[in-house]
Amino acid sequence: MANKNYKWGLFSDSFMRILNETFTTKREAQKAFREYGYTKDSEAWIEKVPLDAKGRLDR
Repeated sequence: MANKNYKWGLFSDSFMRILNETFTTKREAQKAFREYGYTKDSEAWIEKVPLDAKGRLDR
């Protein structure tokens, strides 16, 4: 398995780009996206972030 130098971040608010939480896989991020009640029309999205990025809901 290749060594990744990124993880996935769940963002909201396109103006402020708030990083809510980070995940090791895109699948985990997509699951949280749905669990939080976001839809494709929501102002929320998933994108790659550096390994040291911390979301406001990360422990």
